[in-house]
Amino acid sequence: KFNDFTKIGFRIGKILSATLLTKARKPAYKLQVDFGEIGKKVSSAQLPANYEVDQVVGKTVVGVVNLPPRRIAGVKSEALIVGFPDSQGNVFLLNTRSQETANGSQLAECGQHVDEINYDDFQKADIRSATVLSVEPLEENEGAFHVKLDAGKYGEKLGFLNDIDQETVNTLIDIPDQRCNTLLLTFHAVQSDNTKKAIRLPLGVDGNGQVVNGEKLF
Repeated sequence: KFNDFTKIGFRIGKILSATLLTKARKPAYKLQVDFGEIGKKVSSAQLPANYEVDQVVGKTVVGVVNLPPRRIAGVKSEALIVGFPDSQGNVFLLNTRSQETANGSQLAECGQHVDEINYDDFQKADIRSATVLSVEPLEENEGAFHVKLDAGKYGEKLGFLNDIDQETVNTLIDIPDQRCNTLLLTFHAVQSDNTKKAIRLPLGVDGNGQVVNGEKLF
């Protein structure tokens, strides 16, 4: 599964505009998204059920940018904006918990050596929503932590984080809405001098608890 995951070109982007696609089978917006160093891309996203236009314009999102273009309702969609489904099958987007980062920042170790994947490749990665239950330090490895996750119908899972401090760890569990808890991921952000810097960026899920644990990223 990890090999499937590393094929996916995840990037941070900002939605510049959103217009309703009247020809779409299911209500959708045509989005223009700024992905920084790789430019602006058009995406079709089924967001109207949970988002008004003014809620998505200016929003920072996570997109997959190495899928082939696909024509949807007359629009050439060049990127997949990802999120998790609610109980009605409508999408809630990932969020960066109000932390700013450069558009185009790329998830470390992902999509850097694969120019293009297909949707089946994305599905095989099988990325699921989960709640962080606890984060415990490893005595034998300073800066490393075991992370216990509630993955819903898949039960509890154990993850691993390293090279982080206790203050950062606390941000993973000290939030009001446990269902919208976060995972801390490393992104490579382009700096003003065109060098890349590794940054730790926490990602959460919109929806105020309407996304249950164990749902699949889509």
